[in-house]
Amino acid sequence: MFDRLLPHLSPVELADKDLNEPVSLCADGHVSTVGDLIEQKAPSFVKHSFGMSDYTTVSEDKRIVPVNNLDYENLRKLSVELVKRADPGESVAFIGGGSYSKNDLIREIEHDTFVGKRIVSDFRTHSLFLEKAIENGKVIRAEDNATIDIPSFDF
Repeated sequence: MFDRLLPHLSPVELADKDLNEPVSLCADGHVSTVGDLIEQKAPSFVKHSFGMSDYTTVSEDKRIVPVNNLDYENLRKLSVELVKRADPGESVAFIGGGSYSKNDLIREIEHDTFVGKRIVSDFRTHSLFLEKAIENGKVIRAEDNATIDIPSFDF
């Protein structure tokens, strides 16, 4: 799906906080993150930019399951996990559908409503994109805005 698109895109910038974002499951059923995916599937230059080693040994039960191999129930589980990790004060609005708090979104996903199904579908698409971008080396470490030196304009 993204194989033809990725060569035409700029690299995706990932901040350190993004490394904890759920993206798939490990073979043992535990949540795997963007950081895990980089560690296991990214080219060397991407791993190095995030301070990771080329030589990471991963046991069979910790191998990441490709997103395309996840069933709907596992995608729902991961969608709930993503929403749980969101900032508590954030809400999401859908055109014509109102505004949803974090707890509202979790309820929508768990009750498999129209909004819940849409969130699961969007999570899957987002995860597939990240997986392909990471595997193809189309990610870079985002610059830390906190370290930008603002010049003094005192004369």
